[in-house]
Amino acid sequence: MLLNALEGLPHVLAEVRHSDERAARTAVDGIPFDIASNSPSVHSVLRQVVARATANAGDRGVHTRGPARNDVSVETADAASLDATRQALATIRAVWPELYAEMRSLIRVLVFFDESVTAGRVTIFTDSSYHGAILQTRRFALERGALHETAGDLLHEATHTHLNAVLLCGEQFFTRRTTSLHVTTFRSDPRPLSSVFHQVVVLARLAEYLLRAEEAGLTDVPRLDTYRPGPRGRLLSDELNDSLRVLLKEAPLTDYATEVVESVVDRLPAFR
Repeated sequence: MLLNALEGLPHVLAEVRHSDERAARTAVDGIPFDIASNSPSVHSVLRQVVARATANAGDRGVHTRGPARNDVSVETADAASLDATRQALATIRAVWPELYAEMRSLIRVLVFFDESVTAGRVTIFTDSSYHGAILQTRRFALERGALHETAGDLLHEATHTHLNAVLLCGEQFFTRRTTSLHVTTFRSDPRPLSSVFHQVVVLARLAEYLLRAEEAGLTDVPRLDTYRPGPRGRLLSDELNDSLRVLLKEAPLTDYATEVVESVVDRLPAFR
């Protein structure tokens, strides 16, 4: 269901513009990439993310590498990291072609920035203020190391983009406005219910990716019953179950949101 929610999306999404002309000529698995230049939109979103990461630094266990810079690096992405990103995207395409097609329709650009811009606080993210972009440090995929973990991170960010796009298309997740904040095992800093909804869909999709990769006979796939993806080192199964518990108990879900949750969780035998 979720994969079919975006018919007509090109009519409502503004085109993502890149200031660097090289982006039009260079792509990672068909997705253009932009070496983060002084694009106002990139500059703005990076500063916003740094501010939020700084506020949550104690909880997330992030480390700093000096003060954040106000300028945006124009250095090229590390070639080995680009290759690792290509491999991760190709793996998603091989094991879950429907999801890959969704990603290709939504992700308009991969933005690579120098880690000093965020002082090492943030390595990969999406933001609704720069819709259609996944932003990551120049060496993120290389430093992440493992293929399936990199694929999972790209899937994670693309799912946030998808859910944001669903809202742009007019669907609603809650029957009324909510203001309460909630803690889960995945994120111990209090988050709104919309964030918990994102957590459930992201974690369920990650679990399904691991199952599909294992069924496809790929090597070095993390075991679903032992994988710990979050910043706090909890089991994926525990994080998904806890986020799902909070969501079903606290959120006034619309029929559409209920169907989305059921569609992603029902594919996972361990969570039915």
